[in-house]
Amino acid sequence: MCSGITGFRHQVTLCDYCYENKYLQKEAAVHFTQYLCATNKVSSGSPSISREDLKKIFTEEYQPYYNVQCLELKTLIHTLTMAGFLVKHTSNGNPCVTFKWNRVEQAALTNGHLPEKPPSRLTKPKPRLIVSQRYTQIRENQDRPDGITDEKCDLCKVILSPHTAQEHKETEIHTLRVAYRTKKKSFDDTKHFLSVQMCDKDSAEEPLIGDLKKSCRVGSKYDLNLLVTNLFDDKEIFIEKILQLMPNKDIKLENIEAETLLPGKPKTVGIQAQFSARGAIIFPLIFKMLPSGSALPKYYLKEIYFLTQSELMDQLAPSEPFRPSMGPVVKVQDAPIIPGKPAEFTQASELKETLAIFKRPFEIPPVLLRFLNNGFKEHANMSPAEKKNLQTIRAMLPQGNSADALTPDNYAQLLELLLFIEEHQMSRDIHYYDMHDAVLFKDPMGLWLEVPGLVDKRPSLLINDVLHVSFCEDQGKRKYEGHVHQIQGSQVLLGLNDAFFNKYSNQKLEIQFNINRRALKNMHIALYLISCNKAQHLLFPSLKTKPLCQPPLRPWFNRAIEKNPEQQAAVRNVVHNSSQNSPYLIFGPPGTGKTVTLVETILQLWKPPSNQTRILVCTPSNSAADEITSRILRVIYDHNLVPATRVKDHIFRMCAYSRPWNLMPKIIQDAEITNHDLRGGVVTFPRKEVIMTYDIVIVHSHVHPDWFLHSFLLITLPTSSWMRLGRLWRQRP
Repeated sequence: MCSGITGFRHQVTLCDYCYENKYLQKEAAVHFTQYLCATNKVSSGSPSISREDLKKIFTEEYQPYYNVQCLELKTLIHTLTMAGFLVKHTSNGNPCVTFKWNRVEQAALTNGHLPEKPPSRLTKPKPRLIVSQRYTQIRENQDRPDGITDEKCDLCKVILSPHTAQEHKETEIHTLRVAYRTKKKSFDDTKHFLSVQMCDKDSAEEPLIGDLKKSCRVGSKYDLNLLVTNLFDDKEIFIEKILQLMPNKDIKLENIEAETLLPGKPKTVGIQAQFSARGAIIFPLIFKMLPSGSALPKYYLKEIYFLTQSELMDQLAPSEPFRPSMGPVVKVQDAPIIPGKPAEFTQASELKETLAIFKRPFEIPPVLLRFLNNGFKEHANMSPAEKKNLQTIRAMLPQGNSADALTPDNYAQLLELLLFIEEHQMSRDIHYYDMHDAVLFKDPMGLWLEVPGLVDKRPSLLINDVLHVSFCEDQGKRKYEGHVHQIQGSQVLLGLNDAFFNKYSNQKLEIQFNINRRALKNMHIALYLISCNKAQHLLFPSLKTKPLCQPPLRPWFNRAIEKNPEQQAAVRNVVHNSSQNSPYLIFGPPGTGKTVTLVETILQLWKPPSNQTRILVCTPSNSAADEITSRILRVIYDHNLVPATRVKDHIFRMCAYSRPWNLMPKIIQDAEITNHDLRGGVVTFPRKEVIMTYDIVIVHSHVHPDWFLHSFLLITLPTSSWMRLGRLWRQRP
């Protein structure tokens, strides 16, 4: 068992070293070690090599030539250690690794000859499947009633009695309507018997083939013809009658007599339509027929679609055919990745991460990844340990509408599992934006990529996000890492390896997008800290109360709150610390006044110029942070809380590297309260001691909350998520 992060990882993670790749990785490690010996990178007299040099040799010399798929840069040292070539227990802080030379000699890797090309089992790209969760969850078959009660039939719209219900159920038309409703595919057996086309009665246009769709206007009359053709080459078809499964008062079907259709000779059936209201109507017809040589009748289904709408809706029709989204399974080709060039910032950050937990990857455990792709269902190839882990995970998931209650014991484990499930779905959805046959263009700054939809954040990219670029001609054998350096409109400047820059000359490329895991990682860190610090009591407070000191509030800064008792109560409860040491939750749909309440609460807590209150505001987006900052500044200026020239001594809007100066609102630019270097607009991060001198800090990020007296966290969730969380929370003990 590998070391876990939380209790959930202890329960379900088998080993990061995947069993199915163990022997292939060992074989690849032998091959790479032989290359190091043959090129004198390591020797008996100098068995040590720096970690950086080892990784550089792997990415720039070995991998481009041999294309070994089983070795990855991030697990290279771990794989060499597991294969027995490196001294174990090498500290991550040690800049060098040491080879076990006796083990190298035993493997006969010191003959001085370069290794031959590895076998195909090591170089063949391995596809990785990502299955959408909406297609994998177990769905129970819903019973669809036949529409019959003791009093009526909802399908046939007729009144029944208890004595006639059974007789009606056995009628032909009712049986066909039930089959159309519950087993529509049962009509597919006859789809090659007939061909049905549609055209206007007096039109010279070609008849419609395939899906029969007609655009109509309210009040207009339409005379249409159905052309019914026998598709057999040597058989006659006897058409007994045409049945209307869903009769419509606005559509009249011509009565026809029973007739025999000869092969290839069409039969005309008239339809008249005049609609009294707008809408979309499906008009299904059943052709009851008896092919020659058949003793039993056959039924052929054809649906006609009438779309009644205005001319404006016709003008708003799509300019090109609808392109459906990806299928349930996305196939991603794994390949060796050549590292790119991360964006370099001219100003070094003075703010240091003090917790080692920030360096942990918090990646989806391999065993959980297999469960996700299989929809949390058992299969025959599962080992007993995997089955036990699967049962543990399924027991953690909410069951139907009676969702398991959130408790202090399962809070971190359940939410960590949900985070992994969400990340799995995100990693699949991001590939919707992958680009094929793309071309980069050069300028003095480097290589640029045009990304359609980037302005609308489809996809959303930030500075230093990573894209994977590969040549179409390579067929996925090698990928180049491209770091986002600049974003200008829909164009992205990529930092790629020099080898790619020298090789590229307008070849067609495959572009693969990847999710930014920073927000997910921060949430995993929060869950880890909750578990380690046993802070569940903050999320599940007791009902104990104590007398509270409630000094009067200052006059409302926002006069609109004077007319809203709910907002007044929320501000008072936060300012008077009614929840004591537990978070005070304010939630609601968009437009209900959460931001107004938050800004008012911040200003009531802030009492300049005493500089005794430190407030941290964390938001889910840059726009939310800018909006709160702008509102606070307007109130400060309107009520003259502090001189305009001293605002920058109290308020600090801390921006990330990806937030350029030119996108900041003008009121924030004029106040000069951001961490941009005003000479060049470059983002810098001050030391902790400098940050703590401000009264109010607003960030779209994470800052250590212990530095502040009050912390405000804004969370943006879709309505469905609020409803689900509400159900879980209400059902807690």
